[in-house]
Amino acid sequence: MKCVFACYLVLVILTISNANSFETYISNQTQCLDDILFILRNLDSPWVIRLLDSYGKVPSGVLLGDFMWIGKYNECLDVSSSENETDDGFHGMYCLAEWNVTLPHNFNVPLQHLPLRTGVCLPDTCKGFNARTTSHGVEHILAKTAMKQYFPNLQLTSLKCDFQDFEIGSAAFFFMSIIGVYLFVVLLSTLLSVALHLRNRISTGRNAQTCDNLKAYDEYYSNFINQNAINSYENEECEDEQSLFHQNFHADFQKTKFPSNIQKKSDSIKKFLQCFCLFSNANKILDTKTSKNEFLCIHGIRVLSMSWIILGHTYVHNMDIIANYVELWESINNLPFQIVVQGTFSVDSFFLIGGFLLSYLYLDEADKKQGKISFVKICLHRFIRITPVYMILIAFKTLLFKHISSGPFWSDDIGIGSCEKNWWWNLLYINNFLPLNSMCVSWSWYLANDMQFFVISSLVLYILWRWNKVGLGIFLTMLVCSWAITGYISHIYNVMPLFANVSEAKNYAEYYQSMLQSWNLIYSKPYCRVAPHVIGILLAVFIYKKGKEKYVMPWWMLTVGWCVAVFCSTSVVYGLYHIKSNQVLFNVYNTFARSSFCIGVSWVIYCCVSNQGGFVNRILSSKLWIPLSRLTFCAYLYHPLIMSWYFQSQKVPFYFTHSNMVVCYLAFLMMSYGIAFVISITFEAPLINIEKLITKRERR
Repeated sequence: MKCVFACYLVLVILTISNANSFETYISNQTQCLDDILFILRNLDSPWVIRLLDSYGKVPSGVLLGDFMWIGKYNECLDVSSSENETDDGFHGMYCLAEWNVTLPHNFNVPLQHLPLRTGVCLPDTCKGFNARTTSHGVEHILAKTAMKQYFPNLQLTSLKCDFQDFEIGSAAFFFMSIIGVYLFVVLLSTLLSVALHLRNRISTGRNAQTCDNLKAYDEYYSNFINQNAINSYENEECEDEQSLFHQNFHADFQKTKFPSNIQKKSDSIKKFLQCFCLFSNANKILDTKTSKNEFLCIHGIRVLSMSWIILGHTYVHNMDIIANYVELWESINNLPFQIVVQGTFSVDSFFLIGGFLLSYLYLDEADKKQGKISFVKICLHRFIRITPVYMILIAFKTLLFKHISSGPFWSDDIGIGSCEKNWWWNLLYINNFLPLNSMCVSWSWYLANDMQFFVISSLVLYILWRWNKVGLGIFLTMLVCSWAITGYISHIYNVMPLFANVSEAKNYAEYYQSMLQSWNLIYSKPYCRVAPHVIGILLAVFIYKKGKEKYVMPWWMLTVGWCVAVFCSTSVVYGLYHIKSNQVLFNVYNTFARSSFCIGVSWVIYCCVSNQGGFVNRILSSKLWIPLSRLTFCAYLYHPLIMSWYFQSQKVPFYFTHSNMVVCYLAFLMMSYGIAFVISITFEAPLINIEKLITKRERR
């Protein structure tokens, strides 16, 4: 056992040094080398055994893709060289090295190129590793061993050590202070609202008691109330008796009135504070009352689409910590799993719904106001509606998220550099033009596209209302241009559809680069994603112009329509399963797939709105969807953080099975909506209430 541990340490010493630069390394890392030699001289010590035991070792299941040799994170950190609390010594420092490995063909595994991760526990004095030097050292070692024949291509790509730095910077402290003051205002406003509510309830109870026992108060208040007046009202309604009682009892108080300006200020402050009341905000979210012109089916489609997004992200967010890649690839290689692989179409449902609601509400409001709609005001309303909660997410991700957990997969700088450098791209809603690796909060690309669609469509919708044919021509031109641009980009750069043939990928690195190309060139770009939004606008125009005319389609037309809709939506979801690589086919798919899917969803919306959707309409129009539908925005923003926190906090690799993923998915779904509810009533709803309060004042 001692020999094995000693060999591990010798390997570490050689790894962290280059044969040609060993002397330079010794001069720069004297304390580190002294501590390693101290470990070698104390192999019998229990703390040395724990340190070496925490190293990552070759496990069983390598042929199943287990390239996560991460060791024991907590065991490493608990190591201390000091025998008692008074002695100075070093502690364990956990490091995770990542290698590019090319497996020999006789290994017979689906993926020949997989990243290898190994955990190393070193003294915390060994900081400042050089990845290039380490790579040369390992290659020098393997060249002289039998391991060379099994790993002919081994290259170190990164080496990250956990320094356990929990210091919170001034920016993070300032952010927490602002949030703390805000939460204090929310709590104070809630308590004030509760106090006012209780006072009103008590006052109401007393008034009711006065109505029931008015004669009992007769003697007590005989000096204040005229006896004849009481007798004359004994046979009147209870409300009239209560009114007379208060008029006489509070006569002196009513004579003394506060100045009108003080009363107005008091009412304004009260209304302002009530905007933050948690109970009233929660009641608004949970309220299922609807207006006559509300499209109930939209709520169901929105919630189901959000659930689809969370399902897809559940499978994607743990890809870096899977311990059985081969079993993963085999388990997803089936037709039903395409609903998860092609979950990106769920976002197109939101683009469709956004265009539909914007167009319908704009046309309705324009008819009421004769086209006098301020473009600046509606854009400002949109900005205020989504930006504050969005910016809180970015601030939290940049300043605080790195401090909430730790582990071998946890990175202190994950996404922080991009957010510190490019956060203003998010504020201007142009971050979808950044490459994925440079994007702060990568899933926010949707918000940028949606905001850009909103601004451009609002301008064209006025033209549509004022000159109908010209507006329709512009939107149809946008649709055709989007198809043309997408097809051209796909043809020029040979873009593969996102997640196409993922279960048949052999080279992990090459497949990742192809997906990255698809994302950066097509998936996140507004000119390639605007088609579903335009289809939603055209659907709203059709329903708005013809919706009032109750046209009942014959059964055969409904049957044909449903068959076409199902084919349009399902063919693009399942159509790429085990299909041979064909760039012409991929170009057509990239161009029309998302429009085809949205045509199917549009048919569902039209049938539900026209009350011809049958049981589909009854399901989607259930009022149970309404509260969840109001929370989809916050759920979309914050659910990836929940997943990142859970998966990256793991201390051991995650073993993939569909049962594990289903349990994780249900947990993420509930947590996402639960946290969305808290964020909505605390941050989102108060700001919306304040905006409404200001708008009412301007109208007055």
